[in-house]
Amino acid sequence: MRLSKLVAVAAAGIVLAGTAAAIAQSSNLIEKHDRVNGYVDPRTGVFHQDSQIAATPEASALTFKTNAGIISVTITTTISADTAKILPKGYTILCDLNVATVSDGYTYSEVAAAPATVSGETATCTVNLPYSWTTPVVTGTTYYYGGTYKVTASYAPGGDTQALTDFNVIRQTTGVLYNTTGNVFAFPATGTATAFKLDATI
Repeated sequence: MRLSKLVAVAAAGIVLAGTAAAIAQSSNLIEKHDRVNGYVDPRTGVFHQDSQIAATPEASALTFKTNAGIISVTITTTISADTAKILPKGYTILCDLNVATVSDGYTYSEVAAAPATVSGETATCTVNLPYSWTTPVVTGTTYYYGGTYKVTASYAPGGDTQALTDFNVIRQTTGVLYNTTGNVFAFPATGTATAFKLDATI
């Protein structure tokens, strides 16, 4: 009776070892083969590949392209009479630019700033923003970008070393980056310098 139990235990051990080996072999096979998404029709038992998943860029090898260039924005700001009355001696005007891409999950956000030169009632600044955006190459897909600008008149008793905060802002105006075509722009050819000219009032 004991012998038969030992034989049974030994046989079970052989079966388990064989099963473990089979599992290991099957897992190796899974690792070596690409998985195919789809479903089995319960009525016919036929496997149907998911065409929507197969058609997505993630299901195939993607290639990428880097778009690089410069966005140059010149803002001519009119200092209103009401603002001129409250501007203390030593005030400064700063222009900020924020640009973001719309690129199917591949997003970038760029910021740049430049001081304005004041002449009479006009402040002029040019903000140069270099960029480098890498996106997948997908046939029929065009990627876009847009942006906003901000013009701030401030007074900092501590000079340029003092941070710009709500406490030393005198007047501020914001707007959307735009030209004659609108406010959303297709990526230009790489190496392009794209210029915008905007008007503002504070």
